[in-house]
Parts: sequence; C-alpha cells; structure tokens
Amino acid sequence: MAAACLALFTISATAQGPGGPPGGPRMDMPAGPQGPPEFGGPLPGHMDGGDLFEKREGFFQKKLGLTDEQTKEMRNQFVNFQERTRKTRMALMTLADEKRTMLMSGKIDAQKLASIDEEIVKTTSELMRERLKMRRDRLSLLTPDQITRLADAMAERHHRRGGHHRGMR
Repeated sequence: MAAACLALFTISATAQGPGGPPGGPRMDMPAGPQGPPEFGGPLPGHMDGGDLFEKREGFFQKKLGLTDEQTKEMRNQFVNFQERTRKTRMALMTLADEKRTMLMSGKIDAQKLASIDEEIVKTTSELMRERLKMRRDRLSLLTPDQITRLADAMAERHHRRGGHHRGMR
C-alpha cells in the first residue's frame, strides 16, 4: 500500500516537473492572500484591513484582562492610526499597482522599477513608524500585570511557532 502511494506521488510530481504545473504558475488566477503585492497579495505592513488587536480583540481582553475602557481606547487609537495613515496607505497601494501593471505588461523599465521600489521602501517605513507609535501608545495603557501577561503570551506564541531557528519547511 505504501509503495503504491509513493509511486502515485512520484508520478504526480514527475508529471508536473520541477517548476510546478506545466507552463508554470497560473497568472490568470488572482494570487491568494499569501502572495506578494505585485501579484495581488497583501501590501507591506499588514495592510490587509486591520491589525492583530482588532482581529482578536476578545482574545486580548481575556488573556490580558483588559477593561472596557482600555479596549475602547485601543480601538480609538487604531481608528486614529487609520485616519493618520490613509494617504500613505493609498500611496502604497498605488505604487504596488503601478509595479504590478509594469511587471504584467512585460515592458519592464529597470530604472522606473528601481524608483518604484525605493518609493515603496520609503512609504512602508513611514507606515511602520506610525504603526510602532500606535503600539507604544497601546503599551502605555497597560498595567504592569497586563504587560507581564502580554510578555508571557508572546513567549508562548514564540515557543509554539518553533522560535527563530525553524529552518526550511
């Protein structure tokens, strides 16, 4: 039985060849959420429409023991962050679209591509600066006990994910 499964796997892998499916990846299908921005994936800086706290608010409320007031203030800080960075995020989306259009057209101007990449780095840095400020502001809302709980949760998550040296998967 195991030999039959192995043979089936070998035939399937051989039929696809070393580069995946015949003809390479399908460019006519939209990229999934894990794809790079130039192929339709998320933009740099977790620009998928929210942040971790917003997505897992209940988890943080329970795990850290946040009060309703702390939760409300953290939500307000995120809204303010979104408002402050709206132009920056739109500029980043425009740059990613411009880059994707150039790459897909097949008419690649190396100098223009380098310019777009530099602007993406600059814009992403601005966005990250604001995101880190928001995180510092949120930390200032926590009590010492809540900070300890946060550190414990971060260590648990780090350990569960295998730490820094996970190797190739």
